[in-house]
Formats: sequence, C-alpha cells, structure tokens
Amino acid sequence: MQYGMWDSMALSHRPIGVLPPPFQAYADRLVLNVEQSWEDLGWVDVATFRLGRRFFVLSQFTDVQDTGVTVWLDRRHTDDEASLAVLVETLGIPADRVRDITWSPHPVVQRELLSPPRPEGGPGSSRRPRFLRRLLRRRSRPAADSADH
Repeated sequence: MQYGMWDSMALSHRPIGVLPPPFQAYADRLVLNVEQSWEDLGWVDVATFRLGRRFFVLSQFTDVQDTGVTVWLDRRHTDDEASLAVLVETLGIPADRVRDITWSPHPVVQRELLSPPRPEGGPGSSRRPRFLRRLLRRRSRPAADSADH
C-alpha cells in the first residue's frame, strides 16, 4: 500500500483546531507555498510553516471546501491552546470562529479522538523530555561515579 507524504507528515503532528475556509487566504497571509497530496478522502492542500518556535501545518480537502482548514501542531509542542491563540491572532481570525478538532474530516483526527492520551515520558511521547531527563541525571551524578563510565 502506498502512502503520500501528507500521511507521514500528519503522523508527526496532532490536530488542534479547525479554521473557517478559505485555505488560500491563510496561505497568502503567511506567504506560504501550498503543496497538494492525498489521503483516504481525496486530494488535500497542505502548507507547513514555523511561527515563532512552533511548527504548524494547515490542511484542507480540495474537493469539499466547507470542511474548514485543519490546524496541526508538531507533537513536540505541548501548548496547544497557546499555539492556536498565537496563530489565530497572527491571521486576524476572531476566536469564536475557530472550531474544535471534531469538525476536521481527516481520518487521522478520528483516530486521535478515539485513542487514550499517552503518559508523559512513555512510548510515543516526545524524545526531547526524555533527553533532558537523561542529561539532568548525568549532570547530577558525583564526579567519581561519572569517571567510571
């Protein structure tokens, strides 16, 4: 079974909200190149970008314009609400126009809604916190102990 690049990208991000259409208005506002891919429900317009230190993806099915524009946030970020607020403010969208992820038609979103939350530091969680914990443990070892290793 063949997968598109979008399928791979969607797995590294999680949906955090749905903006009102049109997709192209956001791409124009942020001066983004729009790429086209596909998934189970058809063709998808996708734009990836960084805003500040946050990595986002915007996506919309091209065959159905009224589904809205799904906002995805890199899984390494944990501040969903703050990230969405920064994006909405940058785009000049009234906060009451943003819908929750249940409005997104992407199959990945439906799986996300059904899956239980992952425990912090468990399998599938971000590697950055685990790396930082290991680094702190190494720094807290006595000098004689770290010389043996």
